[in-house]
Amino acid sequence: MSLDIFKKTIKKIPLKGEYFLFVVHVTKTIEPYLKEWVASCNTIGIISIPYSENKDVKRRLSEITNIYEVSNYQKIPDFIKSICEENIKKKIILIEIGGYSAEVARYLKNVILSVEDTNQGYWRFKNKQAYLTYPVVSIAKTELKKLENKLVGQSVVFSVERMLRDCFRQSCLTDKNVLVLSYGQIGKAVCNALHGRFSKVYVYDVSALRMIEAYLDGFHIVDKKSILPYVDIIIGASGHRSISMDDLPFLADKAILVSGSSRQVEFPYEYLDIYKTEKEFRGIYPIENNIEEFEVYKGKSFFVVYKGQPINFIDDSAFGDTFEIILSGMAQCVRYALEENLNNDVYDLPKQYQEEIAESYAIKKISKTPKEFFEVHKAATAFLLNRDSKLNKWKVLLVNHKKIGKLIPVGGHVERGETTEKAVLREVLEETNSSINFFWDNQKMRWVKKPVLFSIQIEKIPTFKEVPTHFHEDYMYVGFLSEKYFDKIATGKRSRLYWTYIDDVLTDRQKYDVFPETIKTFRKLNIIPSP
Repeated sequence: MSLDIFKKTIKKIPLKGEYFLFVVHVTKTIEPYLKEWVASCNTIGIISIPYSENKDVKRRLSEITNIYEVSNYQKIPDFIKSICEENIKKKIILIEIGGYSAEVARYLKNVILSVEDTNQGYWRFKNKQAYLTYPVVSIAKTELKKLENKLVGQSVVFSVERMLRDCFRQSCLTDKNVLVLSYGQIGKAVCNALHGRFSKVYVYDVSALRMIEAYLDGFHIVDKKSILPYVDIIIGASGHRSISMDDLPFLADKAILVSGSSRQVEFPYEYLDIYKTEKEFRGIYPIENNIEEFEVYKGKSFFVVYKGQPINFIDDSAFGDTFEIILSGMAQCVRYALEENLNNDVYDLPKQYQEEIAESYAIKKISKTPKEFFEVHKAATAFLLNRDSKLNKWKVLLVNHKKIGKLIPVGGHVERGETTEKAVLREVLEETNSSINFFWDNQKMRWVKKPVLFSIQIEKIPTFKEVPTHFHEDYMYVGFLSEKYFDKIATGKRSRLYWTYIDDVLTDRQKYDVFPETIKTFRKLNIIPSP
């Protein structure tokens, strides 16, 4: 990641000894930008928003600047006030995600500017406008921000689908009844991402204009109370309280509440203790207690994901290099404020500053050749194993893929409308004329009869003839084949199928040409016990 646009933007800021204080989500996505900002400018430190922070990123950033840890996001305004008072002789510029300084704006005598990223933050400043002692420049209402919101929707839906697979052992979002609360920028992006996964999407918004827009975009618009008993998943994307305590008795049994908004605002989580059950779910996500069950009354319960905080931060809310547009836009806000003599008011970043960033990014993308625009295809893969009882070693069935010149596991593309479970069974039957006896359940650490997802992996497939380079979103399963199927499987020199010892592949990389990602998976498979 070059960050060339961001670096050029930082250099254009007419700084005169000002210091930066960041109030941001400390994630892998933002890490390189913070490092560059800290290296280029005077910095007081970073206040890490607790519900989204990545501990490894926080540790690495602590080596180059101060990291202020806050146990609860509600304490952030007081932290800002305290830090500013400790650095009273310094002119401070705040870079914020959430508008936290608005609550203590009247006390921040040495703050000369705040740059804000979110809609929630924008309205916090607007509501406290009479108390501002410094100008606020926001990108929340800009065209640049609309670009990010499209990716937020995809990020939210990706995390929802992972949650279904990892925690509830449900296949995917296809045919799920999903209610999206709000048809603002993020809600609209969530709806479009769900539509791409063949979900049944319903929309409710307090604004009749947005309801009509959703209807014209092809979505079902509904009365909230009427639809609640019939939906499997509810995604709050309003930025406000979208489900009240009064709504809870109307929820379908086992309904799942998910937030796609910032903070903990969509659901009345702080009041749910009266419904709390003793059950807790632990999936493979890098957080504990990410699913909680609440019982409205005996025999009827619902689930809340990630304590009602934005689900996309479980997966780092990663946006790739498109995030450079947003961070460069925030740097442009600083440049604009310092170049102009702004009053203590709330401003949108002017269009000419936005166009400058967009033009640089567009040129960077247009200059690429068509072969560098990669598609992403969904694939299903089966690592088919058999145990050599004499040598006590695992064998794996590999395919000699002539197009890409590699040995790969059995698998192929997922067809439109097909689940990955059905796809992997179909591919195994087509390739080997056999059926899988058992599947390895990595969560329960045992072999089971039905397909259970082992992991998801992104793989780069190189160009071959007329087919350009593309990526596979690979849904991987581990299966056991008994000896009774061996006669059905054509293997050997004249076949494209090979039984190979996993140990041999791991020790002789020159003989066995496989992808590095496959090697990583083989190391995990080698420790699985026999059925």
